[in-house]
Amino acid sequence: MRILTLPKRFTDSNKWKKKWFRCLSNDHKVFWIYVLDQCDHAGIWEVDFEAAEFFCRGIHEQEIRQVFNKQYQEIDNGKRWFLKDFVDFQYGTLNENNRAHLSVINILQKYKIIENKGLKSPLKGYKDKELVKELVKSKENKAQQIKKIKTNFPELAAEFQLSDAQLKKEFDDWQDYMLSHGKQYKNYNATFRRWLRSDYVKKDSITLKDIKTDISGFYLGKCGKCGEINSYDKSGIFQDSRCCKAEIQPKRILPDNQKGVQPLHSLEGNDVLRRKDGGKSGAVYD
Repeated sequence: MRILTLPKRFTDSNKWKKKWFRCLSNDHKVFWIYVLDQCDHAGIWEVDFEAAEFFCRGIHEQEIRQVFNKQYQEIDNGKRWFLKDFVDFQYGTLNENNRAHLSVINILQKYKIIENKGLKSPLKGYKDKELVKELVKSKENKAQQIKKIKTNFPELAAEFQLSDAQLKKEFDDWQDYMLSHGKQYKNYNATFRRWLRSDYVKKDSITLKDIKTDISGFYLGKCGKCGEINSYDKSGIFQDSRCCKAEIQPKRILPDNQKGVQPLHSLEGNDVLRRKDGGKSGAVYD
């Protein structure tokens, strides 16, 4: 009896925390997971929307192409899609001395996604047109690579939409992680970029403990489109609103020093006159 071996691959459990994925509709989330499962081991999906619509339901080709236009690259005259982050996530740095990697390299060469410049050193000549820094095997030592990352801080901050302080914090956390776990890598630039990509970082980060709750303990959030406030459970508060399927803006708990404080412009009549300090402190007194 012949035993059928099904292919297995890594999945990014942090995708549920990433804003671009979290903001997708449920139908679009199902489609993206379907494509990740159906593509080959080089991240290439043979475009078949008839099959995709059968398995996923509720999707439309033009809408899908628009929503995911940053996640794929059309190849083979539009007959196939190359999923841009797939190879980097599944394999990291490609090495032709690894048989599994060599198969991927051959497929990527076939569709001219990477090119072999004919250099003698293994993988020295493989160039990914859009992900050069991720796929090229680095010959620099750790100190040189770390220094180069620091010089690229402005570009990284712009690409991942982080402030200088946030990027510095992520860099320090990454270095602490490597030291505490004894981690060493061949390509530190690719590893740090993957850290930024997988670690959910927002300019205005918020956690459950920062969000107001109703009398039942559910979290309060305002629809970013119509402004309607509803209650959500701990997973729903970070998804789409019920009313408009738009991004939810969680209602924050005010710090103690701001509770009960009214801004001057919101006061009416003689309210300002009831301030004991003449309106200097920002607090209101009856």
